[in-house]
Formats: sequence, structure tokens, C-alpha cells
Amino acid sequence: MLTLLALCMSFGTLSLLAFGGGSAMLPEMARMCVAHGWASGDEFTLLYNLGQLAPGPNCMMVLTVGHKVAGVPGAIAVLVGFFLPPALLAYLLGRSYRHFSNSPHQEWFRRAMAPISVGLTLAGVHLMATSALHGFGSLVIFSLALVGLHRYQRCHPFFMVLLGGFLGMSLL
Repeated sequence: MLTLLALCMSFGTLSLLAFGGGSAMLPEMARMCVAHGWASGDEFTLLYNLGQLAPGPNCMMVLTVGHKVAGVPGAIAVLVGFFLPPALLAYLLGRSYRHFSNSPHQEWFRRAMAPISVGLTLAGVHLMATSALHGFGSLVIFSLALVGLHRYQRCHPFFMVLLGGFLGMSLL
């Protein structure tokens, strides 16, 4: 029961501190999972990638962490902890948005959040890149995907992911 409460509270706190979406909080989420012993750095990367296979928002990957730690009850605890607090906050802020719509502080806040969100997202990208790019084969696959996405911009990224998966299975 304490594990479920720890999952719910930890991911609830994390969700309220996150700006910029799911990838912006990845470094802190990884640190938290390692600190609590819920997953090692490599396990976290695998859980993140497993969560990306499911359709929907990329934040849904938090359910994989909860499931690894405590099964279905852990996934439910993480779901409630991660999504309920920001949903309530968004509801309350949305209700007060019209009241402060002419305030100069509202525009200042929106402008200040943009670089913070970009910086946190780049930190998440750095975390995933450093944990996923281990050897020459993974660097080759990454380079081919980057060139392919740049050269064939009309090609859906799903096909690049699929091609990268096949190359990964054959090269690594």
C-alpha cells in the first residue's frame, strides 16, 4: 500500500512541476525512478520506448513504470497521480482565464514559459539520446533515420520507426 501511495504522490508532484509536455519531465522522471529503485537508467529507457508503442499521448508511458513496480494497481496509482492534479489545475486556471484576460502579467507569463518548455524538452531529448545511442550500430541507425526524415519529408515517421526497428534487429 505504501508503494502505491509513493507512486501516486511522486508522479503527482512530477506532473505539477512539468512544463512543456511529457518529454520535458523525462530527466527528472528517470532520476526519480532510479532514486526509488523502481527502474535503472536502462530499464527506464526501455519502459519509455515500450510506452511509445501505445497510441495516444507520450505521457502514457508512465503507466509502464507503475505496472513494472506494482502491476495493475501500480499503473492505476500512477494514472491517478499523474493525470488528476494537472487536470484539476487546468480546470481551475481555465475558469479564471477570462477574469485576467486583459492583464499584462498573463502575456508575460506565456512568453516566459516558452523558453523554459524548450529547455526542458531538450533535456529530455539529451537523456534519451545518451541512453539509447550506445554503439556504432545505433549511431548508424540514428543517422539514417535523420537523413531519411530530412530527405523524404512526405514519408510518415511511422515508416522510419518501422525501418529503424528492422535495422536495429539486424544490426544490433
